[in-house]
Amino acid sequence: MRDRHLKTARGLTTAEREKLQKHFDAELLDLARVEEVTELQKPPFFDGLRSQLAFVGMRIAFDFAAASGLTFDNCLLLRQSAMSDELLFHEMVHAEQYRQLGVARFAAAYVRGFADAGFTHEGIPLEHNAIALTARFGAKKEFSVREEVGSWLATRDY
Repeated sequence: MRDRHLKTARGLTTAEREKLQKHFDAELLDLARVEEVTELQKPPFFDGLRSQLAFVGMRIAFDFAAASGLTFDNCLLLRQSAMSDELLFHEMVHAEQYRQLGVARFAAAYVRGFADAGFTHEGIPLEHNAIALTARFGAKKEFSVREEVGSWLATRDY
């Protein structure tokens, strides 16, 4: 999905960079690519995972139709109707998490957190981290996302 969207994704606008530069380093701001979409598509593996879990009596509680954004490494997919500074910031936190963990470790941590939370999106630790940092951003606090994510990851077994 990342490769498909990178073909049409854009870099951050000057205005977006100005809003984010107090929190993200220039390297990540340069790497970020944004694709504004009308709806978020399910990753290709999702229906198969849902079927496998249903077979053992488990249900995934995640509705892609209701999601506002998804991040695949440095590629942020943002629903046009939900665009906001907070959504962009939140997905940029995930881009930083990807950068520090790498794609394979991020995916493993996200899926493990999803499973540990009973396949509910709200219980995923990486989401909790992004939500907490987004709240600080909304409160106009200045901080380095790179440092905050690094410190948070250091206390976990990822």
